[in-house]
Amino acid sequence: MKRLVLFVLITIVALGGLFEGIGWAEKGLDLLEAAKEGNISRVKELIKAGADLNAKAKDGETALMFAAGEGHADVARELIKAGADPNAKQKTGWTALIWAALRGHADIARELIKAGADLNAKRKAGGTALMLAANVGHADVARELIKAGADPNAKSNDGETALMRAADRGHADVARELIKARANPNAKQKAGWTALMLAADKGHAKIAKQLIKARANPNAKQKAGWTALMLAADKGHAKIAKQLIKAGADINAKAKNGKRALTFAADRDDNDMVQLLEEAGAEE
Repeated sequence: MKRLVLFVLITIVALGGLFEGIGWAEKGLDLLEAAKEGNISRVKELIKAGADLNAKAKDGETALMFAAGEGHADVARELIKAGADPNAKQKTGWTALIWAALRGHADIARELIKAGADLNAKRKAGGTALMLAANVGHADVARELIKAGADPNAKSNDGETALMRAADRGHADVARELIKARANPNAKQKAGWTALMLAADKGHAKIAKQLIKARANPNAKQKAGWTALMLAADKGHAKIAKQLIKAGADINAKAKNGKRALTFAADRDDNDMVQLLEEAGAEE
């Protein structure tokens, strides 16, 4: 009889612990939803009730990630104060700081940095918070990250840097911040492209000027042998072509297919570019 009573008592205690665990887990899920919605009063209530601050959604998002991505600064501050992990990662490697950088929430980025967020944490594709900020043109976030010590020369899996992202997308204000932070203007991604080549290809004259001033090499070649001048000539970006010529670009450099800048311009029937290059001494 005594054994039966003992067994019943043990079973009751075990079930009580199980139900308590289920309740704790449910609170964690409720916290995720409240954080995503920006419901600060509910977030405070759940924290006080002992909700798991680092509970994860299906793809690994935490409440802090949701708050950072959605721009709920008050929720983010409350979660950080309660001890939420600023360096938790979702399945694809995203952190709360990377989400804040992508969405342009400088105030939340600042809070996360103060809480010890890893400035150079990378997604599985290799992108950092600074690269994401550069990619979408959030200069205020980029400044916060740089000021805190984020690496301006970190590379993604394909070898891209934050400066390359800014140059490709035309974000001159971000490029300026990165150059001031000593981002390498001559870094190359896996296909050999530099920031100057990307700016020349897309026609971002202001960034090309910034890069040239920062001593970007106008004669660097990517894997197919193209130079920034060839790219500018091929796309008809006369202003950039002039900048490159003035910076000492080799007018008659050849790509691997044997073409020169003049050939690319002639193939496009770009008479103005042809004239510009010929006056600078170009040969076909």
